[in-house]
Amino acid sequence: MASEAFQRGCSLFVDEDFEEALGAFSQAIDLAGPASKETAEYYVKRSACHAKLQHHTDAVADANAALAIDPQNPRALLRKGTACFALDEFEAAREAFQAGLAVEPANSTFKTWLRKCEAELAGEEGREAEASSGEAAAPAPAQPATTAPAPAQEAPKEAAAPAPAPTQAAEAAAPPKEPRVRHTWYQNESFVYVTFYQRDLKQTDVKVQFEEKELDVTLELPDGTSFVFDAELCDAIVPDQCKIAINRANVEIKLKKARSGQWANLEAKPGAVVNPWPDTSSANKHLYPSSSRKKLNWDQLEKEVEEEKLEGDAALNKVFQDIFAGGSEEQRRAMIKSFT
Repeated sequence: MASEAFQRGCSLFVDEDFEEALGAFSQAIDLAGPASKETAEYYVKRSACHAKLQHHTDAVADANAALAIDPQNPRALLRKGTACFALDEFEAAREAFQAGLAVEPANSTFKTWLRKCEAELAGEEGREAEASSGEAAAPAPAQPATTAPAPAQEAPKEAAAPAPAPTQAAEAAAPPKEPRVRHTWYQNESFVYVTFYQRDLKQTDVKVQFEEKELDVTLELPDGTSFVFDAELCDAIVPDQCKIAINRANVEIKLKKARSGQWANLEAKPGAVVNPWPDTSSANKHLYPSSSRKKLNWDQLEKEVEEEKLEGDAALNKVFQDIFAGGSEEQRRAMIKSFT
């Protein structure tokens, strides 16, 4: 089925096996029925796969295929824009990001990419202006001299540079590796906490997009590169109740679970399930570790102790007995005298 192939592709994508993931997403597209929003998502994911493999032209084609089905798909617009940007097609990239911002006005990722496009386009205009002014200011070619110039001496021939070794050429042609940022996660009954360990990031360096079952994180690193974490989550979240904390040493993201449960993984994988959260009802509270083989309910014991407390005259007599037992000889004689 198409959905099974898609889930397999997502799992391979998470494992960074992009070649195999590409095949799985292609299979999902082939098996999908009439064009639907699900099919559009298949194209979006395959576009992301092409981008990881530096197949930016194919990434644009898949994004366009998704947009032909769902013209206002924000993820497809983002994929198209980033792929066009990688191809130095800044005008087309800007149009895609503007369309995405029209769909999701609060999406800071589109705003960031738009600023990048504007900067690149402004740089192109500046370079064109410099080139045109340089041509206008170029001096006219000098007239040839009337007297014959002395014969020029032949310059010594330079030794031809050795051809690069095949391994060096292959390394030069290989695409640069994407930066990696370590992350961890943990959970409680209501929230999932994801931490990215990167120091000294500013507010403007961190872009996070929450969707019902997707988390998109972009970190602008100090060396000028970008780290992108794009994951389909194990279960649904409540985007409006998710939060971000940017600390000196890391970035912490708090995801609000849409339903209580124990996630098997952070990211969606085939066969991953959401188990019920361990029972924390009052019947199971305070079942503390003990050397006894029998589990003791301390709440029940506390209740029994309360019931055994003395009341009325018996309680008053108990107070006087305690005072008499702990008093001095003078206090005891005084108490005996007062009762006789």
